[in-house]
Amino acid sequence: MANRISEAALNEAEMFNVFSSFCAGYRYDNRAFESAWRNVLFNQFHDIIPGSGTIDTREYAMGLFQNTMAIANSRRSLSLQAIAAQIDTSRFIVSEEDDKDSVSEGAGAGFGAAQFKVTQSERGRGKTRIFHVFNPAPVERDEAAEIVVWDWLGDVDRMVFRDAQGNKVEHQVLDKGFNSYWGHHYVRVLIKARVPACGYNTYILTEDNEMEAALPFPRDPRVEGIDQFVLENDHIRAVFSSRDAAIVSLVDKATGEEFIKGSPAGIFRLIEEDPSKGMTSWVVGRHMNVIDLTRDVKIKKVTYGAGNIRQSIAYECSFRDSSLKVTVSLDYNSPVLRYDVQCDWHEVGKPGISVPQLSFYMPLGYECSSYKYDIPFGTIEREGMDRDVPANSWALGVRKQPGKKSVMLVTDSKYGFRCVDDSMSITLIRSSYDPDPYPEFGVHKFSFAVCLVDNAINRELIQRAYNFNHPLSVISSSVHGGSLPASGSFMSLEEGDVVISAVKMAEEQGKAKRVVVRGYEAEGKAAKAVLRLWKQPVQAYYVDLNECRIDNGLSVSIDGACVSFEVQPYSVASICVEFEE
Repeated sequence: MANRISEAALNEAEMFNVFSSFCAGYRYDNRAFESAWRNVLFNQFHDIIPGSGTIDTREYAMGLFQNTMAIANSRRSLSLQAIAAQIDTSRFIVSEEDDKDSVSEGAGAGFGAAQFKVTQSERGRGKTRIFHVFNPAPVERDEAAEIVVWDWLGDVDRMVFRDAQGNKVEHQVLDKGFNSYWGHHYVRVLIKARVPACGYNTYILTEDNEMEAALPFPRDPRVEGIDQFVLENDHIRAVFSSRDAAIVSLVDKATGEEFIKGSPAGIFRLIEEDPSKGMTSWVVGRHMNVIDLTRDVKIKKVTYGAGNIRQSIAYECSFRDSSLKVTVSLDYNSPVLRYDVQCDWHEVGKPGISVPQLSFYMPLGYECSSYKYDIPFGTIEREGMDRDVPANSWALGVRKQPGKKSVMLVTDSKYGFRCVDDSMSITLIRSSYDPDPYPEFGVHKFSFAVCLVDNAINRELIQRAYNFNHPLSVISSSVHGGSLPASGSFMSLEEGDVVISAVKMAEEQGKAKRVVVRGYEAEGKAAKAVLRLWKQPVQAYYVDLNECRIDNGLSVSIDGACVSFEVQPYSVASICVEFEE
């Protein structure tokens, strides 16, 4: 978890710090990033990532993780704030009457830090609030963004969001009422956000003059409905068992194909591993006993409706000395079932007896020819194996019949997958017992997703996983002038089957500002990429991983604000782009 979260946060922090350096004059701190990356690389030692160190090793690694996140999140947050300070919001004026009783400014300091998010503290006041939504991906995104509104004195039933052009934007209030937080109160709201590639968009919260009162048709209290738990949008329809919340049907709405056949899917399992091979921290043992966690499941909350931005089902279950709390959600315009899990894990491995493991199991409704995984700078296909195999963040069941959609599992902090016999599973928690006898004891929070995807283009699979691990960030703003428009993109991938993996300032600067953009080719064929940047560069050229200029025989060219470059099959390319001061 620490490794994955650190890499993602530093990836965004470096990139947005580049943009804020150019557009807002905010200093790019090479030394701070070097210190943070040294922590991350040190913690990639083979006894730390799998949790196979001693207790002292683990605690020291987690201390370095906190230090890393302090650097990454502060640089990311301050970079976004610097950009927001340059966005012209002067036309979104609030009156003195609107904000005279407001106590919102400064509320929410530290809120979200426990989830390693950009802190959504409040910089606005009154009933009119301004929010900037940021997208770290090099492609435009149209998806739900969560906004935290602090100390709002308006009527929630008359809450309305608009974009910078004044158009109403659909929203959904996630909380029934306001939540208390250190003398303040907040409400969480989802909006349908459309955000440019590596850029931002502005949304304004106001109170509408008219209220659209909901007039639900009264139900006869003597009529009791049948429990049906269905999450459905324009892309998929997922039906969950009313007994144990397993997925009993998953339909692709475009084709009508059913992806669940026979065994219930989407279930958690308690597995007892055979420890006879020893070295339990390094070796995942044979699955000796497999217990489906489908008993005593309590479905606690169901929130869905035709107009909702997010539909969800929450359920709980207990097993042995542990417990699970699960929320499954489906957003508009998304073929992704998201699982947010909290597990209070009290299982302990016993020498010579067993190693307990928690896993998520997804049998597939089609035959698999192989399984595809993401690895550093690309993907790999493996045959089905009844053993754990590593991946950076996702696994996909490749169909024997090409041309149809496949199931993909994406994780936010897990690396182990077991894919065999037309099924996939994620290893979530393992209680090995040597050398650390209690490596996982306590509360765990993690997320993963079940996606229906076209598996033809690796770049699109990698991009989907990137979006899952890099959600949209939101910054509260105030009314002020600035040099930036209400919506903008700093960089976009205009064309080409190339994955952009990093954007950073060059380690050494000259008379011109130098930015390094790193990408790779994942399809196995030569590719040409076109990047549209925020301003026209003066020159661009290839560099090696030490950022030394090289001549590799490939072409790179500049056309206005666009930089075109070539990448050889299955290779990494680093482009240094120079701008005038």
